[in-house]
Amino acid sequence: MGNVKKISSVFFTLLLTLSLSLSVLSRTALAGDATLYLSPGSGTKYVGSTFSVAVKVNSGSHTTNAYKAVVKFPTNLLTATSASVGGSICTLQITGSPSYSNSAGTANFECGHPGSFSGTSGTIGTITFSVKAAGTAALSFTTANVKAADGSGTEVLGSTSEATYSLQPAPVTAPAVSSATHPDQNSWYAQRDATLSWTRPSGAVDFSYTLNQNPNTVPNDISDGTGTARSYQNLSDGVYYFHIKARGAGGWGETAHFRIQIDTAPPDPFELISIPSADNVTAAPLIIADAIDRTSGIIHYELSFDEGPFETVTMPYQFPRISEGTHTVAVRAFDRAGNYREATLMLYVPDIDEPTITNPADGSYLPILEKLEIRGTAPQGFVELYLNDEFLALVESDGEFSYTHTDFLRPGSYTVIAKSVTEGGVESAPVTVRFTVDPRAVSLFGLNLPGWLVYSLLLGLIVGMIILLILLLKKRRNRERHFLKDLERIENEVDKILGAEEEELDRAIEKALKGSKKTRILNLERKVEKVEGEAKRKLIKELDAIKRHHQTPRSNLFELTKRKVQSAKNKTKDKAKLIGEKLKLYYRAKKSKLSRVRKRLMKRLRNEETSSKRRR
Repeated sequence: MGNVKKISSVFFTLLLTLSLSLSVLSRTALAGDATLYLSPGSGTKYVGSTFSVAVKVNSGSHTTNAYKAVVKFPTNLLTATSASVGGSICTLQITGSPSYSNSAGTANFECGHPGSFSGTSGTIGTITFSVKAAGTAALSFTTANVKAADGSGTEVLGSTSEATYSLQPAPVTAPAVSSATHPDQNSWYAQRDATLSWTRPSGAVDFSYTLNQNPNTVPNDISDGTGTARSYQNLSDGVYYFHIKARGAGGWGETAHFRIQIDTAPPDPFELISIPSADNVTAAPLIIADAIDRTSGIIHYELSFDEGPFETVTMPYQFPRISEGTHTVAVRAFDRAGNYREATLMLYVPDIDEPTITNPADGSYLPILEKLEIRGTAPQGFVELYLNDEFLALVESDGEFSYTHTDFLRPGSYTVIAKSVTEGGVESAPVTVRFTVDPRAVSLFGLNLPGWLVYSLLLGLIVGMIILLILLLKKRRNRERHFLKDLERIENEVDKILGAEEEELDRAIEKALKGSKKTRILNLERKVEKVEGEAKRKLIKELDAIKRHHQTPRSNLFELTKRKVQSAKNKTKDKAKLIGEKLKLYYRAKKSKLSRVRKRLMKRLRNEETSSKRRR
């Protein structure tokens, strides 16, 4: 009985162990065994040099077709100079891939394979770094995905692998490499012969270099000479790396790498697809092209319609309109090196009914100033109208259409063009009518009048306005002359009045000087004041009468005479000012004279009083 229990216990333990093992294996299978890793995974690099790191995939036991990798790098030690997909297993790139950011310290790859990949060393992309400072640089994945080619996009990534590089101060700086034939490391060229040149670092004696398709090769320690240029001929398509290091007194320095990308083959042949079908295009078509270039990739498409010039377009391309009939569409797919492959497609567009223009009639005449009314019949949809080949309007049609053009039309010949346009964007053949704007007839207030009558009335009106303006100007000049004559008369009258008053005052003063009574002096002063007041009042009255008589109307009709009127006003103002100044001088002189007379009389009175006192 004890043995049975012992056997049962052992059997149960084995069963539990087997169950746990199967559970672990099941989870491992579900997680997948694909690996994303960096190559090379380690190495020694020197400050100032550049090196490349490949992002690779080992698909494990799976077939895969979609990949995403975000690689993190230390920005204080490394600077990313490019992210490339040259030689990648991917031919489909997601927007924004490949890319890199030296501020965030990341490089991003997200791409797909049109079929599937299975293998241990599939390149997804390559990052090129420049070494900034000495230290240990650790590169890792912050985001990593590998999807199975199973139609469901199952995640099969099992692990990722980091890379660590020892960054050392350079014993001799790396040469700076350039190429006259392939100057941009990130560009593709349809040129199989490559010429490279490099600088000679300070202290460098000779160089060791090589060209291959491995981004991380370090040349051997055998000198290739002291020259600073090298040419390679007839290279096949692909991505190449030129590796070079210099030797100085302290030994070999760090390696510089220069990438050359060559693609001389055009993209693969491709077909054009039209929606609707090319043999029955009932609406403006959508053209689809999906070209593949296995070396450098497709960069853009160009399209030509009916053998016209090629223009850059985005695929798929939607035609906004298309006319009835047979058309040819040609599309060129360009790769990144400028090579292209061309595909053509014939489009057959069924005919649609043309519009009929009923007004204006072909060969008709239109009176000048009359609005152009375009009327006619057309199928359901729209009608596009042109006047002398210039777009006029797009109007709706429910079987009939109409449009009124209100802009002024100069005398001459005109052409109206109309095309039916379906709601799907198919145009009919154009129809044309011609008419003439005739100046021999004039349209006014809905009436068509003979041109000679309208032009005669218009000419008479212009002549009448000119005569009226001349008469008004003449009247204005007469008024100005009359105004100046009145001022001259007032001036003469003022001079006459002042002369008479001056004589009367002189007589009064002489009479006062003959006597010696104080009352005579006072009477003289009052008389002077009276004469002054009467002269002023008379002058003001006369000037007010002239002002009322010559009041100048303000009207736009007399705008042309403003300057002459202003000149007359200025003359009047000057005359009035002159008269006023003359009055001031006159009264100042009389007051001064009266003051002297008064002093003489007062002195005589004091002398007479003194003599009288003495006689007493």
